Amino acid sequence: SSGINAEWPLRPGEFDEEGLDFSTPWRNSYEMSRANIAQKLNILHPSMQTILNLSQKYVSTLLIDCSHLRKQGPIDAENMKNNVILDCEKNEEKLMNSWFHEVVNI
Repeated sequence: SSGINAEWPLRPGEFDEEGLDFSTPWRNSYEMSRANIAQKLNILHPSMQTILNLSQKYVSTLLIDCSHLRKQGPIDAENMKNNVILDCEKNEEKLMNSWFHEVVNI
């Protein structure tokens, strides 16, 4: 093989038939692409960043804590299931009364 490969992506050490094109500056193309990504990539949108921060603030403290179940001693699966469901419902209510209202107001 001559080391020439017209298909992308190229592997390290390979060159396409035309080689690298340095005839025009890359900075303008880079800035246009960056602006396009920032405009269209939703996670970069300020409202999505705000929602992400709110989610980390509220959800990180609302995970199901099963330590209180261990303190009860041995319990059967049905009781454990009911306790976890109750915890989930309480956490859902907390989220709906706090996080959700803040997200709606963004």
